[in-house]
Amino acid sequence: MTGPFELIKPVPTAKAQEILRAVRDGRKARLQRDAQIRRQRVLDAACTLMAEVGLHSLNMRDLGAQVGYSAGALYSYFPSRELLLAAMRQQLLRELAEEQTRAIKPTGKQGARSAARSDGAVTRDAYEVATLGWWQPLCHDPQRLALLLHTAGTVLPGPSGDGAAQPDLLDELFEATRVALGCLGSNGGAVDGESSDLSGVHREVLSLAIGLLVTKPSALGTAEGCAVLSARLLSAMRLLRSAMLGFPNSGEEGAGGLQVDLFGQSPLK
Repeated sequence: MTGPFELIKPVPTAKAQEILRAVRDGRKARLQRDAQIRRQRVLDAACTLMAEVGLHSLNMRDLGAQVGYSAGALYSYFPSRELLLAAMRQQLLRELAEEQTRAIKPTGKQGARSAARSDGAVTRDAYEVATLGWWQPLCHDPQRLALLLHTAGTVLPGPSGDGAAQPDLLDELFEATRVALGCLGSNGGAVDGESSDLSGVHREVLSLAIGLLVTKPSALGTAEGCAVLSARLLSAMRLLRSAMLGFPNSGEEGAGGLQVDLFGQSPLK
């Protein structure tokens, strides 16, 4: 038994099927791109709101009102506040990586001359500049520091209810500050900055840097306090490199020199 002729659908040709697939793929890619743009908009708004009200006062209701999304629309991007904060932390780590890169990027004639030199002093300065490049923004922004420390190394619930352990804060910073590690490696005997000695020094510096921020909160938020902390970090950094990599000390190692006392005791004891 046959149906009406007008109900018979022609079989698409191979070329027509290819065109249809291209249209579907293009639509899917466009939807994914639009969703990513909206998700980034929510992240940027959350960072702005955090700067205004503080990390602990940041909530999904106020965020939704700021970006003009309903609760359901907002939770489709971030099913919980903790997952939102986790995404904000990852963005912060990427920003810190970019900031250290900008800090050591040669600018102008002076930067070009420094980049052309290859002596040890300039190389060590590059490592210090790269380290301060990611560290000092945290000095001047306690909310970003609080976000970096939030949930570090803990287990966060996933969208399906399962948990995924975050890496330790030190491991996260190690990955985010490979530019600084490369600066250290260029004068430490390893071109790629991946020797165990260099990695060990860099991890110690990361520990000292975060330790200063955590143990000296009274110094944060003022230019004078940040300057003091920076000087102490540089002194401790030079001391560690001298002891662990054998760099000679000229006696002009900056404020405090080798008499640095970071937490009430020598960092090498």
